[in-house]
Parts: sequence; structure tokens; C-alpha cells
Amino acid sequence: MKSEIIVAGAGHGGLITSIKLAKKGYDVHIFERKKNIEDLSWDWCDIFDYNVFDRIKLPKPDNSLYEIPINIQFVSPDEKHELFIDLPVEKRGISMERKILIKFLIEFAKDAGVNIHLNERVDKPVIKEKKIIGLKLKTSEVKGDLIIDSAGINTPIRTQLPENYGLNESLKRGEVFHTYRAYYNKLASDSYFKVCLGYNYKRGISWVNTSEEYVDVLIGYIDHFTKEELNELINSLKFKHSAIGNELLRGGIIEDIPIRRTAPMLVGDNYAVIGDAAFMATPISGSGIANSMIAGDILSNTIINIEGNTNERYDISKLWPYQVNYYQEIGCNMAFIEVIRNFMIGLKNLGGIDFLFEKKIITASDITSSLQGNEVKIKLSDLLRRGFRGLKKFRIVLQLAKALSNGEKARKHFFNIPEIYDNKEVKNWSIKGNRFFTKFYKKMESIPN
Repeated sequence: MKSEIIVAGAGHGGLITSIKLAKKGYDVHIFERKKNIEDLSWDWCDIFDYNVFDRIKLPKPDNSLYEIPINIQFVSPDEKHELFIDLPVEKRGISMERKILIKFLIEFAKDAGVNIHLNERVDKPVIKEKKIIGLKLKTSEVKGDLIIDSAGINTPIRTQLPENYGLNESLKRGEVFHTYRAYYNKLASDSYFKVCLGYNYKRGISWVNTSEEYVDVLIGYIDHFTKEELNELINSLKFKHSAIGNELLRGGIIEDIPIRRTAPMLVGDNYAVIGDAAFMATPISGSGIANSMIAGDILSNTIINIEGNTNERYDISKLWPYQVNYYQEIGCNMAFIEVIRNFMIGLKNLGGIDFLFEKKIITASDITSSLQGNEVKIKLSDLLRRGFRGLKKFRIVLQLAKALSNGEKARKHFFNIPEIYDNKEVKNWSIKGNRFFTKFYKKMESIPN
């Protein structure tokens, strides 16, 4: 008899897992707090890799459901220097409304036989003998053989699991973007997509995308902003970008987005975590759609391949291949990206980013490689040449070189995850991995908002 799988939240990763398992005959139930399908996901577009559908062997959406984004211009905090990312069309990914994508996946889930229960708020896990066995909903309890946590960054499950799961880690300063996203009417015909690193010399990003019939505005910072501060930032963007009108078409809300490496543990007895609940977003952009969908494919394959008696089928050792395969394909690259991002955010004076742009010490190809999690290869001769351009602030050049080196070491460490679950080995792997980031945490405690 196939297992009963309980999924908390209709996120991208949870939906992909559910579709794959239901097709194999598993009894899958998704419990989602939103009342209607139309209410699922945020009301904005996201850019992600179109090839993810091939990777997870799911039919691609019709081209009427998405757009091909224009190339991005990265801008220094003083907005005097730009780096143009010149990618061919086939490498730009697609821009798709999140609500349309979720609805697209929901249709596959229904066709596969997934049971979707709306208006069912998950309050906490149901625990028996220090193991999760179900979920406490608003008015009832549900039990299953395996609980999949797809309940988002503020999941009430992962944070309330017993300590022996090792999954109670809380997000620290610098690991969350408090993100304002809004769409305004468009006043000019200009077409560009500009992303400013450290806009207004705050620790975060802003972007203005005028490539559609509206203007897409994002402001994301590691610190909360007051209503007054937000209004000042919006008005500042409007002053600098004449295309932004005063009519708010949609959005205009603030959401929290994880911008850190993947959670150190993705599994426990009878439990797996996925998506934003597992911090699977890319640490610079905060986009995690493709990562979560691939994680869903890896998790479902792990579950399908599990053999053994029902009582011990989903212990941590049987679910461990999910974590191994995800970290080796994606998670190790997210660690590299976070090290580079921490270098940028952790500069005491964000004017250092202006300097790196001005002297061309960082290039468009460097940023492209970093965003994709690829190795940023800078030869010694190239570093010396760049360092000569930045002689007045050579210390920053050396800090950048050290960050690149540490990023590669972090990537290698997380890739070399223990192949077979052993509690002691996994704990040591996690502790050693965390050392790549402890200095950053301490630095952020002393750096003012």
C-alpha cells in the first residue's frame, strides 16, 4: 500500500513533489491556508530558468503565459557606473506571473490526483515520541506517513519541531530581504531594467524595470523600513526615473524573502522541508522558483526509491539522498553566492561598491557568473591588473579576492556532503560549513542600519 503524504502549503516545491508522487499512486494531501486558488502566491512576476521544465520532465507552459525579459543593467550605489549583462535570449530565462505559474502547476496536481484542501491553516506539527506524525490545523488534526513542509519562510512547522531534528535555526540579520514590490503606470517609452546595488547607500537592492506596459519597482533591504522611509525611497526612485507614474496598479506590499544559503538540514524522521521554508532562494536576487521545483523532483525521486517496512520507511537515513542530491546540484552553489553577497553587504562603507564599479574591478561577466553560482575565475595576472586600477583602495581588492577564494572553499565543502547519513559526520559537516559565515554574523551585529 502506498504511503499517505501530507504537504503543508501549495508552494512550487511542494506542488512538484505532490504531482510526481500522486502520479506514482501515493495518497497526497496538500493543506493550504489561502481560501482560493486565485489567492495563492505573490502578485508579481519572477524571472527563472525556462529549462527547469525539461529538468523535472514537466510540460512547458505555452509561450502566451510568459515573456522573455530584457537584459539587466547593474548600477553602483551612486548610480554613476553601470555593468550591462549582455545575455543571449536563450539564457535570459522567462518572466512569468507567479499566480499564473501556481495555477499552471495546480492543474497538473489536480490531474495527477492530488487532494488540495484550501482554507486549512497549519498551526504546528503533531509530535509523538519526539517524531512528527502529522499537522495540527485550525480546527482538526491530520496524520500521515511523511510530512513535507512547503509552508514558506515563516513556516510554523520547522520552527516547532523537537530539538533532535536540528532544524530550529532562526534567520539572522542579513539573511532576509524586507521587500517592497509594486507596479506603477508608465509615463515614458524608455525600456530598461536597472538593478542598483546598495541603493541610497542602504544594505540591499532596488530595481526599476520599464520593459512592459507598466513599471516594475522593487526595494529590498536587510533592515525593516518605516512607512516614512519607504515613501522617501519611492519618491527618490520616481524623481530619478521619469517613467514611474503615481498610479499604483497592483502590489505595493512588503514581503519577507530569504536571501541565505540552503538550510543545513532538509530532512528528519518522517519530515522533509522544501522551498522558502528551507531557504532555497538565490542569496542575491531572492528568487527560488527553479531551485524549489528541482528540489521537488529530487525529493519525489528519493521517496519513490525508498524501500523497507512502513514503520521505518521515512526515517532520516532513508530521506538523506534528497539532501545529498540537492546540495550537490544546487545547495553548494548557493553557499558560494552567499559568501560573495556577504562581502558586498558587509562593507562598512558601501562607497566601496562605487569604487569596484568605477575601476572595473568587478565586471559584467563576474556578476553573471556569481548570479548563476558558477566559479568566478580571476587569474593572478588579472587580479594584479585590476588591483593596479584600484591602487588607492587596494584593501578592497584583496577583500574581494579573499571572498572569491572563501566562496570556492564553501562550495567545495557543501558539495562534499556525507553520502550516507551518519549523525556525527553530518553534524561536523554542518558546523564546519557554518564557519564560512560566522564572521559575517558578528560584523552585522556592529554595523548600524
